Amino acid sequence: MTATTDRVEVLVIGGGGAGLAAAAELARHGIQTLVVEKRSGPPALPRATVLSTRSVELIRSWGLADAVAVASHDAEVLLWECPTLAEASVGTAHAVGYPTREQSAMISPVAPLVVAQDQVEQVLRQHIRAAPTVDLTLGAEVIDFADRQHDLLVSLCDPGGEIRSVSTQYVFAADGAHGDARHRVGIGADVQSNAYSGVQVVLRAPLQAILGDARYGLYSTTAAPIPGLFLPAGRPDRWVYGPGLPLDHADHPGENQHRLLEAIRGGIGVRDIPVTVERVGTFNAQAQIAHRFRSGRVVLIGDAAHRVTPRGGRGLNLAIQGGMHAAWKVAWVLRGWAPSEFLDTYDTEQRMAALHDVTRSADSKGSRRPTLPELQADLGGRLTHAWLPGDTPGSPTNRSTLDLVGTGWTLMTGPRVGPWARVAQEIGVRSAPVTVQTLDAMTARTIGIRGAGAMLVRPDGVPVGQWSTISPGFSAVASGGSASPFAVVVPR
Repeated sequence: MTATTDRVEVLVIGGGGAGLAAAAELARHGIQTLVVEKRSGPPALPRATVLSTRSVELIRSWGLADAVAVASHDAEVLLWECPTLAEASVGTAHAVGYPTREQSAMISPVAPLVVAQDQVEQVLRQHIRAAPTVDLTLGAEVIDFADRQHDLLVSLCDPGGEIRSVSTQYVFAADGAHGDARHRVGIGADVQSNAYSGVQVVLRAPLQAILGDARYGLYSTTAAPIPGLFLPAGRPDRWVYGPGLPLDHADHPGENQHRLLEAIRGGIGVRDIPVTVERVGTFNAQAQIAHRFRSGRVVLIGDAAHRVTPRGGRGLNLAIQGGMHAAWKVAWVLRGWAPSEFLDTYDTEQRMAALHDVTRSADSKGSRRPTLPELQADLGGRLTHAWLPGDTPGSPTNRSTLDLVGTGWTLMTGPRVGPWARVAQEIGVRSAPVTVQTLDAMTARTIGIRGAGAMLVRPDGVPVGQWSTISPGFSAVASGGSASPFAVVVPR
């Protein structure tokens, strides 16, 4: 029996990192959204264990930074190479492309976090459940969707087995690299060479006391009988362990519990430490990127659009950032602030970021990278961070320039606002609404605004227009068209 057709503006297939991030951003824009997730229970595996600077900034923009930080580890995102964990005091740090907390304080209101993906997803789930415009349905599955010219008709199988129909303007395919949605719209993918195979063990062990002051996101134990990698993956004592063996090794540690515990304890360096193995699995990760990120009203995000190996820790971060990117652009189209062709820019921009991360993850040396170029790629050209005058920088009551960015255009000026209000009004008539943010002279100068100048910023914090002055006959036009999707200065 088919129920009456429900209506939403966006239907998200998949409640992982990409789908939840998209839903959080759609909620910020007030878009009616349904998220459908096949899993009926909470996320069960830690999977990724690092949130990048930009990902934490986005989570902060949704008001969730404190909730995620509670689940994180007190650790720097560096690879600590040591003989065993018990000998961590004689280790060496190696950069893996993320800034330290001290470095982060110079360029961002936040720092990267060592936190397990399932705990991040739990926070995002709670957030969207509380959002008045978002519905999360667990244990349900999309079984078909069809384009009806003015919308998409989606058939769902609810947890109780009932089939119902949902009309939606857009579908976000966030159902993973092996999901059905991408294949339903006929989009293929290019696969990079150098697939990454290995063994992953989820375990519980009281390792923090053994490590002492050496608190890092990854530990490479080089002198153990079986060299391996330990990653903190959930407070207080959940860890992920990867033995340094190929899958076809004759003495594969996953073959029996005794060998596995010997390998783990050898890497720890303490024989009698209590260890509980929760899961042992193998993985074969590939780096791939879809030929297109959109087919009409179907938008690919997360692993459906781009898949990376664990090298570099970019999978969850790329998913969160891509989900947010697609969401604000679809929201603008739905609000009538931009034409549907505007969504072509999602593919253009997101593909650049995805290619960088996909290529890195296919590199056998992709885990170790200098910080600066990877940080620049992660931030994606967003607005310069500067603390606004007020309390001590970094305090909960203080704000960053990043906090001034709204869901429409944000026009930032120095103290001499002058005729910028007229320009803002003109832009708002032709495109999205504009909020004018007036900065003190020093903050304006810090982010690149000089004198009577101004800067126009997108909802994702990326500046798209900057002017040093406003002169007679000046006109700032914001366009949503595909040829010129952001800001153009037109002299009259």
